[in-house]
Amino acid sequence: MKRRDDPNQILIDWTARIGDASKRKPEDAAPSEQPSPTKRRRHKTPARFPVPDPLPAAVEKGVFGYDDNEDPIKPGPREVRAITEHHAERMIELLHELARSHPRTPEGYRQKDLLDGEYKSKLAMYAEDFGEVAANQLDAYVRAQAERDARGR
Repeated sequence: MKRRDDPNQILIDWTARIGDASKRKPEDAAPSEQPSPTKRRRHKTPARFPVPDPLPAAVEKGVFGYDDNEDPIKPGPREVRAITEHHAERMIELLHELARSHPRTPEGYRQKDLLDGEYKSKLAMYAEDFGEVAANQLDAYVRAQAERDARGR
């Protein structure tokens, strides 16, 4: 029989609850259980209509046009809302077209891929001008709106 003071003896605390990881420190976790520093927690993006400030780089590039003095235009909230509404309307249409598509044939698969690519392209374009957070919010809003529309039909 081994004694408690034996250095070769492994002592197990059987009173601790299995799965009670909240009491464990991250450094006590097995290497596979430790959170990766590159992994971020995924938060649910709110599905509300975004009206973000444009990114300074997009304004500097003249994405929104130039005024009479050839200075780049920084759109105000009304213009941003109009731009976002335009993107949202087209993206909702694309989601409806995707829902109606039936990729049972090679042509159907190509059509689905084209629609999906166009949707992603619109979203990427919006992200370039307004940022990734605003694009994620627009995506969540558009998907929720398309789902509401589909239920209402």
